[in-house]
Amino acid sequence: MPEIKNNIGAFSPKVLKHFSTFSWWKIIVILSLLFFIAILRELSQGDFLNIILVQETWVRYHSKMMVEHYLHLVQEIWWFAQIIGAMSIYFFIRKIGIKNSFILALIIWILYFIFVAIIPIPEVLLICQFLNGFSMIFLFGILFSITMM
Repeated sequence: MPEIKNNIGAFSPKVLKHFSTFSWWKIIVILSLLFFIAILRELSQGDFLNIILVQETWVRYHSKMMVEHYLHLVQEIWWFAQIIGAMSIYFFIRKIGIKNSFILALIIWILYFIFVAIIPIPEVLLICQFLNGFSMIFLFGILFSITMM
C-alpha cells in the first residue's frame, strides 16, 4: 500500500509506536473502575445521603424548613466542590502525578463514607458533601482522561 511506504496517516511510525502499548487488560481495568466509581457515586450523591441528612436534621432541629434548607445546601455545596475540584485537578496531577492523585481522591472518598457513617451531625454531613464532590470530580476526571489516552 502506498500509505505504508510513505508513512502517512495512521501508518506513520509515531502513531504506530503510540498504539503498540495497547492492552485489553488496561481497558478492562479502566472500565471496571468506572463502573465501581459510578456505583459509589450513586451511593454518595443519591438518596442515601439525603435520607441520612433529613433524619439527622429532623432529630436535631424538628423543623421542616431546616430540612429543606439543608437539602438545598447539599446540592449547592456539591456543585461548588466539583467546580473547585475541576479547576485544581491539573495542579495535583502535575505536582504528585496521576497515580498518586487517583489514590488521594480514593482516600478522600473513603474518608467521606467513614464520616457519613459515624458522625450524625447535619453540619458535618454538609462538610462531607464538599469532600464528596471534590473527590468524585477528581476520580471521574482522571479516569476519563486515562480513557482518552
